[in-house]
Amino acid sequence: MEIDTIRQKLDERFRFVREEEDRLRALRAELQEKLMEPAERGQQEQELSQINSEIENLENESVKLREALARADAGSYGMCSSCGRNIESTRLDAIPWTELCIDCAQAQETGA
Repeated sequence: MEIDTIRQKLDERFRFVREEEDRLRALRAELQEKLMEPAERGQQEQELSQINSEIENLENESVKLREALARADAGSYGMCSSCGRNIESTRLDAIPWTELCIDCAQAQETGA
């Protein structure tokens, strides 16, 4: 895949993630204002917890996307940061911000 195409894909995903973060933050603020209603407090607290978790996941993805864009600028995008081998294009298509090849990712997950 050409670096301009990769950069465009990463930029588009980054914009989507930021918009989703903004939407969830607005929803969280709205729910926090309504939290004073005792009859619905349990459900609202559960919704807030879920929203906070989603925001955290999006923030983490945003960081990974910025790092992938930096790797694209540096010319190291698509190379495993652990072993230095090329990451398979199918893996990059599925997870464009990944910095690990499948072997290193599996080793990291299993603690090997």
